[in-house]
Amino acid sequence: HQHYDGGGGGGGSPPTMAWPTNYGRLATATMFTLFFAGDEYAPGVEAVVSSFAGYDDHGESIQHFLRKHYSAFLSAVAEILKDETNVLGFETMNEPSNGFIGVDDLRDLVMPAPFLHAVSGFDSMRLASGEAVDIEYYSAPFVFDSMVTVNANERSCWVDSSRDIWRRVGLYDIDSSTGERRLLRPHYFHRNVTSNDDFVERYMLPFFGEVEQAVTRHNQHFVVYAAPHIDVMNPSTPNAPAALSADRFGWSPHWYDAATLLLKSYSRWFALDVDYKLPVFSPFLIDKAFRRNLHSLKQTGKLSESKGSLHVIVGETGIPFDLETAKAGNLKEQQKARTDDEMASAALDRTIRAMESNNLEYVLWNYVHDNTRVNGDHWNGEDLSIRSDGGNRGLQAAVRPYAFAFGRHGRIVKERFDLYAGQYRLSVEVEACENFPTCSDENGKSCTRSSRSSRTSHDKAVNECVGASFEIFIPSYHFDRSTNLVTFKSTDGEIIETKPLEQKVVWSVNTCQGAELVVSGVA
Repeated sequence: HQHYDGGGGGGGSPPTMAWPTNYGRLATATMFTLFFAGDEYAPGVEAVVSSFAGYDDHGESIQHFLRKHYSAFLSAVAEILKDETNVLGFETMNEPSNGFIGVDDLRDLVMPAPFLHAVSGFDSMRLASGEAVDIEYYSAPFVFDSMVTVNANERSCWVDSSRDIWRRVGLYDIDSSTGERRLLRPHYFHRNVTSNDDFVERYMLPFFGEVEQAVTRHNQHFVVYAAPHIDVMNPSTPNAPAALSADRFGWSPHWYDAATLLLKSYSRWFALDVDYKLPVFSPFLIDKAFRRNLHSLKQTGKLSESKGSLHVIVGETGIPFDLETAKAGNLKEQQKARTDDEMASAALDRTIRAMESNNLEYVLWNYVHDNTRVNGDHWNGEDLSIRSDGGNRGLQAAVRPYAFAFGRHGRIVKERFDLYAGQYRLSVEVEACENFPTCSDENGKSCTRSSRSSRTSHDKAVNECVGASFEIFIPSYHFDRSTNLVTFKSTDGEIIETKPLEQKVVWSVNTCQGAELVVSGVA
């Protein structure tokens, strides 16, 4: 829950917020810096807490204090959930940041583009120390509006001047005569870190190990999904550190359709290519760019040729539902809601199609039970919940067929659901076929094709040598089981079998050449 009192207890709407600018603000950047590397960048800074939940932490380094209590929090949750069969594991932290670590020059902006109050790292320190600073204000990215005076009342955020961490470590000083803030070490945070991979190896890797120890002590089968940090000045996803074990860790980067998320406006004809940091135009080129973006994202989970890859799951994706309606004119509320939902479904479908084309699992953000169309998710102006007071949203895209289980020798080659044509295609293959026995059915026919797993006496012999079984969910939301068919094909297009559709299709494949399942028709 979020509450804003207007600065004077009067309530009202909170000021405009933009996530890309938040990471560079003083409080956020300072806390992440202290959490991951306080001992290195803020030596001698200690947690002064005489009594906290039975702990005596006075005199403890701030980094150790923060990390210890974070691990204790995760451990407590893991202990409660240790026997829950629906809990696969834990993500290390939701969208962590490198803070100031790696910033080349504290005089530069700490945001990807000038937006809202465009401050540098040093500007934030000046403001926090109690200085009134004239700041450029941008009403939209790169759109200059005016110069504004921030902190006109010259209030300090520190309890007293001796608690000013960055002044204490010598980054800047204050002239005793003029009160001028003088930056002494502009490149202080650039040492030891020249890339995102440097930050992951030096600071994130030890943290991943701490989380793994905290949660697996309660259940050794818990998987720890290491979440890469977000560096807004270099938004490319870093590579997973090669030291991680694929037996104990997964990799959970987040991904969004950046233009739709930030602009809260969906266009079939415009998007951003996050790999090349360029705009891309036309539906064909956008789909191609998104497929490539997510292929690159998946590749960041690769450890080495010998160690293979971590299991990669997109830990968060989705779309804002408070999109600007593309159609002009005075629409009735029902018509507008219908238009908005169609647009939202199109936006969400575009994102999920790119996931499917790369065989990526993903977590849809989000479900908020008390979301309203007026106040959204009740958090910083976000409105990404598929549930709202007006009903469910985006289900046309969110509810889709997928393979939810398959044998360990099975592999999904490609999965595609065409929302508008009403067709679902799943291409699969069987790995390590040389390990499977050669066999034939009771009529002497070789078991070289895929067959549906119906346990009759006729095909008992076939199923004994099947390579992998796939279980596919077919939603009645899109497909009518009374009129639609499921077709099984070989890779050369030969129809093996056509059967009436069921909500759950169990399909056994015993051919090394692969096979394809096709469901056609819309209810």
